[in-house]
Amino acid sequence: MDPVTSKERRSAVPAGVSAALAGVTAVSLDVYGTLLDLDAVSEVTITSVCDLVGAPPDLRIWRQVSSDIFDQMRRMEFGEASEPPSSGFRPVRRMFEEAYRRVLPRFGLAKLIDPAQAAFIVTEAHAKLPPYPDVLPALRRLAERFALCAASDADEAFLHRALEHAGLAPYLGARVSSETVGAYKIDPCGRFFGAVLAALGREAEAVVHVGDGQSDIIGAKRSGLVAVWVNRGGRAWGRTDVAPDAVVGDLEELADLLLSPATP
Repeated sequence: MDPVTSKERRSAVPAGVSAALAGVTAVSLDVYGTLLDLDAVSEVTITSVCDLVGAPPDLRIWRQVSSDIFDQMRRMEFGEASEPPSSGFRPVRRMFEEAYRRVLPRFGLAKLIDPAQAAFIVTEAHAKLPPYPDVLPALRRLAERFALCAASDADEAFLHRALEHAGLAPYLGARVSSETVGAYKIDPCGRFFGAVLAALGREAEAVVHVGDGQSDIIGAKRSGLVAVWVNRGGRAWGRTDVAPDAVVGDLEELADLLLSPATP
């Protein structure tokens, strides 16, 4: 089915989307980039790294380092990759360590900081991110009707602390991390979303998964869940082989979509 935005939905609900949402009783929510604002990660990491090594930050260089690091992470199956890495599952912190090991020498920084230290710093930054302004009001609305689950390609060490720090934990009692499952959302065997369904006690047709990455949509649809893409930046979807069932600009639009009178 073609994706529909929540603004389009207010005037007309396509039959396919309405039917897909009709039996939904639970919502699975990606965390980073969907609930928590990832924009702060780079600046926090740069400041912490430079403080550690006693060097004044060259923001131009370190911002490029951060950009290259996340490009590496995507290539190692953290976000946009369509298939898992051939080497098998690796926790996020280990993936960051490998990314820094590859990227730091390009900028002449290999002797400045150990990749393991840098990986520790960036994952710690993930535990201290703020929620987007729309998130708490939307979660309060959604929690009145749906069972909610945090579903994240993240390590246990920082995921739970992140939800507590952001004040989201009371709404997200069910939580699934890639580290606990030993597989990422993109897993072709469906292990990640199988764990989400088990945590919620639901069948696939009763759950909508919401996320900002292609892996969210691809993984959820492979496992039979309804998939909603959160597109905060007005990005192009960029794929023709698979598409989200609906697109929202933020979590308030998601709440409007799921709580609309047009949704049975």
